[in-house]
Amino acid sequence: MTPLRVALDFILKQEGGYVNDAVDLGGVTNHGISFRFLKSLAPELADIDGDGDIDAEDVAAMTPAAAEMIYEKEFWEKMGLAMLPGPVAIAMMDTAVNMGPAGATRILQKTVHDIGAGIKIDGILGTNTVFLAAAFGNDHEFIPQFLLNRIWRYQEIVLANRKLAKFLNGWLCRVFALNALLRKAR
Repeated sequence: MTPLRVALDFILKQEGGYVNDAVDLGGVTNHGISFRFLKSLAPELADIDGDGDIDAEDVAAMTPAAAEMIYEKEFWEKMGLAMLPGPVAIAMMDTAVNMGPAGATRILQKTVHDIGAGIKIDGILGTNTVFLAAAFGNDHEFIPQFLLNRIWRYQEIVLANRKLAKFLNGWLCRVFALNALLRKAR
């Protein structure tokens, strides 16, 4: 399987189906696609039910195939994840879906920095970040450090907003599942 296919399968399994949790900052969500995120997309991608507007009904109508198309276009392609080593690309895709592209990029940059390359941690996935992540990404310490940095970020999120603590266990389980998946890929 390609890294993209592995990432999509993992993400859809982790995200599950329809959720409407008042504490979730993304609002109503289906297959990991939140209403807040859906509203930011082009209408041809976001109008899932085809009625000419983007609303919560589009989230309810979200299918796994529609979610996959959005993930591929809005994360894999826009972020240029195919330029990274497979395990790094998979980890980045899942992290970007879970906490946004800029958050995932900051974690990637911090990991590159931790492994030993001087890099600015600015959340921008530019050519320098991609080059260094590709150069260091096959290091046996890279993925464990990336996942550890992701865990630390979750702790920071919960410390900043205690209401989100109810999601911490699920976030950590997701990281552990991703680690198990990526250990097989290395």
